[in-house]
Amino acid sequence: MGFWWWVLVFGGIAVVALGLFAVLGLRVWRRAKVLLAELARMSSAVTTLETAFGPAAPDAEPEWEPEPVAIGRHRAG
Repeated sequence: MGFWWWVLVFGGIAVVALGLFAVLGLRVWRRAKVLLAELARMSSAVTTLETAFGPAAPDAEPEWEPEPVAIGRHRAG
C-alpha cells in the first residue's frame, strides 16, 4: 500500500475519533446545563424559604444553656 493510502486510513480514524469526542462532549455539556439549571432552581427555593422563615444561624448563641451540675441533680432525682 502506498503512502496516500495510509494517510487516508489514519485520516478516517482521526475523523471518526473527533466525531466520537464531539458527541460525548455534547452529551456531557447538555447534562451539565441541566444540572446547573436544577442547582439554580434549588438555590432560589432555598432563598425563598430563608425569606419566609428567617435565616438559619448555626453560630448564634443559644438562648438558654443548662448548667451541667443542675442536669446531674435533675437526673439523680
